[in-house]
Amino acid sequence: MDILIIALRLIHIFAGVFWAGVAFFLVSYLTPAIKKSGAAGGQVMQQLLRSSYPRVIPLVAFLNVASGLALYWLDSSGLQQAWLKTGTGIGFTFGAITGLIAFGVAYFVTAPAANQMARIGMQIAQAGKPPSAEQQNAMGKWQGVLVKSAYYVADFLALALVAMATARYLHF
Repeated sequence: MDILIIALRLIHIFAGVFWAGVAFFLVSYLTPAIKKSGAAGGQVMQQLLRSSYPRVIPLVAFLNVASGLALYWLDSSGLQQAWLKTGTGIGFTFGAITGLIAFGVAYFVTAPAANQMARIGMQIAQAGKPPSAEQQNAMGKWQGVLVKSAYYVADFLALALVAMATARYLHF
């Protein structure tokens, strides 16, 4: 059992560090730089969406959530009510809920917005001419959704991180 818990914790921690680190970098540095770069920023965003990033981040987030849920189940001894009412149980429950919200926003809002932007970008590239007004409007709409949802994901991941890091030390 110790090997299983160690493996799950390593997966959970490394995947969480990677996912949260990318999210914090994205909202703190990359997004503002892209916004300030005008057309060049749009090209950077298109390259990012064409890279392995849109496939890697969902996989890492899934590994984080799946290993976290397994650890939660094991730590709570199958969701024992007594454990859930402890400071540790409350801390891990809050962390799990905020992490699941971050995953839900990323999966149901951020990823579809990124896919739409990539699709429009491919259409523009294939046409070989400047984007139409309709394409520009659609791209702006999806970019707004993408940026806003990325901030929500980062915020919920920050809450999950704080809860997970402190849960074992909450005694009330």
